[in-house]
Amino acid sequence: MTVTAELAASYSSSKFKSVAILSEHYYAIRCFSVTCIAAVLSGSSVVLTIFYSLICKSISSLFQELFRQVQTENGKRYYVNILKAYEGITDLVSSMNDYFSFQVFAVVVSSMGGLFWVNYNIIFIPTKDLNGYLYAICAGTLYISLIVAILLSASSANQAGWMARDALAELPAKFPANRREIKENIRDCCRRKVSLILWNAYVIDRTLLISLFGSLITYGILVATLGSVQSTN
Repeated sequence: MTVTAELAASYSSSKFKSVAILSEHYYAIRCFSVTCIAAVLSGSSVVLTIFYSLICKSISSLFQELFRQVQTENGKRYYVNILKAYEGITDLVSSMNDYFSFQVFAVVVSSMGGLFWVNYNIIFIPTKDLNGYLYAICAGTLYISLIVAILLSASSANQAGWMARDALAELPAKFPANRREIKENIRDCCRRKVSLILWNAYVIDRTLLISLFGSLITYGILVATLGSVQSTN
């Protein structure tokens, strides 16, 4: 009986050790998987944001150059080239909307959610671990950078495009003899107002950035109020 009990005890002990080792490895693997997934998602968001911002900067530069040429150049031939150039740039903007509007929308929404979650953890789930605060600050900085980079670059491109479009509308006054012909060409070229958008729903401008951060602050105040009411009850 004693030998049997010892064997049973040793078997149970080894079994518990195996379970503990497996649990340790499972936790390590899970943390590693979560870290890798977060790194991949963050990296893809950063790459997309950088690419999108650079293209928006290029579009803004093209529209600004077009605006400058409309203001300074003269001659009947030049306005035809100006209209062709404007049409080419607007085609690029349309392609950006077709290929990247949803992806950019997803990055902005996920960054807003991540920023809200980071602020919630800092305020309502305090910790004494300094690394936790550093991680939250770095994550919040990343989310803010993604949002600001996308919205500011796209809004600058849209603003430059609207200025160029308004400048084109003044071309007929420079050529009174060909006023009707120029008006028809401009009407065909500038029939629709092309702008960079988020998911075919929101035109990107600076007021959108203010609205997003205003909504974040509003929901933060609402959650803080609900939390204080629950703690009081």
